[in-house]
Amino acid sequence: MNKVLIFISGFSGSGKSFLADKIQKQLNNSKILSFAKSIKKDVDFFKDHFKKTFNINENNYREEIRPFVNLWGQKGREQDKFFWIKKLEQEIFKSQQKYFIIDDLRLKMEKDYFKVSSFKTIFIRIEGVYRKTKADYFGIYENQLNSINEKWDIKIKNRDINNFNIKLYI
Repeated sequence: MNKVLIFISGFSGSGKSFLADKIQKQLNNSKILSFAKSIKKDVDFFKDHFKKTFNINENNYREEIRPFVNLWGQKGREQDKFFWIKKLEQEIFKSQQKYFIIDDLRLKMEKDYFKVSSFKTIFIRIEGVYRKTKADYFGIYENQLNSINEKWDIKIKNRDINNFNIKLYI
């Protein structure tokens, strides 16, 4: 079976997860994945400790812990620049699904890696207005692909997500 990978990129809060959910509903035999899930799974091991030690409540845990999540991701890439890519790829190979929607394409090297892979790929860019997040205040640049002129298979405006139909592109 030829597996199809659909990557979604965009600013924080642009609707990447919303679009991924919409695409999954349109495609049978599909699964949503992300690079960050492996990272967050590792970091969640420390969740209770962080919450107690730093008095972080559940409502703002995600934003408060983001700098550590980014650091954890960076440390994995320092060991092997494809560390998280390989984890995602292993999950794809293990799975029986045909379609994989990756809702957090952020780094150019992630895109470049899969562009030349044996998978059929579709790269989607959600265009929209940039909204600052707490990560900006810590000097963490969340999405490298926001600042470079990159070629996309599909560009969609945030306001058009409700009308998007992936079947027009597969």
